[in-house]
Amino acid sequence: MRPHVTVIQLDDDAPLSHLHRDLRDAGLAVDIVDGIREAIPERARDGLIVLGGGANAYADTEHPHLPAVRALLRDAVEHDIPTLGICLGAQLLCVAFGGRVAVADARGLEAGPIEVRLTEEGECDPVLGAVPGCFLTASWHGDALVRPPEGARWLAASATYPQALRIGSALGVQFHPEVGPDDVERWAATRAGMDPAAIRAALEAVAHEVRASGSAIARAFAIQVRGCGTNSVE
Repeated sequence: MRPHVTVIQLDDDAPLSHLHRDLRDAGLAVDIVDGIREAIPERARDGLIVLGGGANAYADTEHPHLPAVRALLRDAVEHDIPTLGICLGAQLLCVAFGGRVAVADARGLEAGPIEVRLTEEGECDPVLGAVPGCFLTASWHGDALVRPPEGARWLAASATYPQALRIGSALGVQFHPEVGPDDVERWAATRAGMDPAAIRAALEAVAHEVRASGSAIARAFAIQVRGCGTNSVE
């Protein structure tokens, strides 16, 4: 029986994208929950992924499902369920445990391909340790992880922003291992002053490296999920 990973999608325009196939190819069953229209579960199954979106991590009034997502993240860590938070998912993880996120950080939007460097702890991480110490990935965010929760560990950074932290069984990444040129071009088309064609071309130029790092992260996360046995709630 395939282990099940619960995926919380927080925005119609921020799907699991390429990671869906990567996770299935790595032996996981993928259960996607529409976090806007469906109830957030109280417990993830064998693994948990919380995706990105246009909200900020504190916007509970405008997005009333966010407290339940933070509660789910806390539960996953409490029960040692392998967890991956991506972009907003990482920010919600940080806030759920008492860290701080800067909304509309003064350093500005980080968009397109970026180079990420792992810390020494990042190189030993069960998931991020699957990628090289310096790797290319895709980015799209204006909010930022600025203060980790007590006991959390920074695992990676770009030239501009912290990019990853771990809290127990949960890894949060500010970058987007799931996306490709189509996704980021689509996001750029909604933002004034952006050149969607240029950002697409920049990602296409390094598409092989970006996909390779995303797939490596997915495979390592799947190994972690499979290694933790079953926590499934039927």
